[in-house]
Amino acid sequence: MAVAGLVGSYTDRAISTPTVQAAAYSSGNCVGGFNSVTFQGTGPINLLNDVRLVSQGGGTETLTVYVFDQNPSGSTCTDKSTFTLATGDTAKLLIAPFALTLAAPTGATQSFASNPNLARIPHSGSTTLWYALVAGGTFTPGSTADLLVGFQVVQQRQH
Repeated sequence: MAVAGLVGSYTDRAISTPTVQAAAYSSGNCVGGFNSVTFQGTGPINLLNDVRLVSQGGGTETLTVYVFDQNPSGSTCTDKSTFTLATGDTAKLLIAPFALTLAAPTGATQSFASNPNLARIPHSGSTTLWYALVAGGTFTPGSTADLLVGFQVVQQRQH
């Protein structure tokens, strides 16, 4: 799908499943460690459009999402440990951290949250984004594959 104004670009969507524990997380805990998502094209990501969360078990927790356009190598995000953001990694944040609260619509087992229409432009020239999830309160995932994190981007075509 071409995007107006971005000749030679297309949209791509990637889903990541962070490995979590089916045990209680506390507020401030990193959920699933640092993860990366690489998109299918060979060209750089031009625009981040959307970030979505799904809980397969229907959890209603609040998670703070950190999205980086470069590897946040100085920060610490070990599953079920306290998240720390290194000063040197703040410039690698693609967008200010934001909280998403999962909600289950009537008739669905799963719960969902989304931050659409972000229109953020990465500056790293990479085909990869890195992310961390941080618990906003106490919750227990339904399984080790309970959470799905989706990203939609506009990516440049490379020939």
